[in-house]
Amino acid sequence: QVQPGDGALFNFDGGAIDHIGRVKKVLPGGVVLEGNTSFGPGGSQSNGGAIAERTDRSLDEIQQFFREVA
Repeated sequence: QVQPGDGALFNFDGGAIDHIGRVKKVLPGGVVLEGNTSFGPGGSQSNGGAIAERTDRSLDEIQQFFREVA
């Protein structure tokens, strides 16, 4: 089960992993606090140069969640 702090591996185009993010809150659609993205869907999703909280990500775009262990 996904928890805040888990990582999310994004696949926007069906190829290789495009982007990585971190889960901030768990809601039906998921809220991810991401690094190096744009503030909205109009800019680069994988290299936007901003740290942005995104609430518009679809779970279909996430290929895998992961949890770091110490």
